[in-house]
Amino acid sequence: PEALFQGILKLREKIFTTEGSRNIWKEGEIRAEDDGDRWSKVAAAWAELEKIKDEEMKVARAEFKEKNPDYKSEFKAKLKPKEDLPALERVVPVAVGRSNTEILDAVKREFSSATVYGSETAEILDFAVPVENWTSFAKFAQDKLGCDYLIDITAVDWIAADSGHFDVVAQFLSLSEGHKVFARCSVPRDNPEVSSITAIYPAAEWKEREVFDMFGISFEGHPDLRRIFTEEDFVGYPLRKDFENPHIIKKPVG
Repeated sequence: PEALFQGILKLREKIFTTEGSRNIWKEGEIRAEDDGDRWSKVAAAWAELEKIKDEEMKVARAEFKEKNPDYKSEFKAKLKPKEDLPALERVVPVAVGRSNTEILDAVKREFSSATVYGSETAEILDFAVPVENWTSFAKFAQDKLGCDYLIDITAVDWIAADSGHFDVVAQFLSLSEGHKVFARCSVPRDNPEVSSITAIYPAAEWKEREVFDMFGISFEGHPDLRRIFTEEDFVGYPLRKDFENPHIIKKPVG
């Protein structure tokens, strides 16, 4: 027990001094020698091993042929004619939950400004709604579409020359019926803010905190909006496409 306790203390000391989230690693010295083409080296080593194995088997093959001069393998690959194969009926996949047509009609009746992001023939409908309708759409998904489970809340950074925008994306699921519905709203990158849906889906609390931590998107009305992975004084938002950090080692191009 004493050794285990000492090990835990040593691990704790190591985390706080060298390998914490504030100092994930230390950049070492660049080696003078080059590893070269590792794939070519491995391929050459493998070919050499195959050559050695073939040489070892050559003696065994010659010995077997000498002892069994008339041996012929009975195995012959034969392809069955197509007409001899059993006929298989095409199994039509069973639709789960409400159809896309039913969901689309219900959304259009309630939200005239909502549009389908992508194709209306997609397996899962993804609706783009105005930011002012974000919470009302979440409530609609829960009450009218039967989506009683929040799968996830995430974001997409559409950075561009004109500063771009973020898409906040929510994924809903009906546990009782089985269908899924996705929704997204657009917020500007300079002041990204959208209403929280924690009052509708309590599971959104930590998911919105993650989006806030990684993208810097604020959720109005969130009961405890603070960072969830990084420290409170962490500078920047790691999943933004323009994020830079001195500890990140950029892979050379070319």
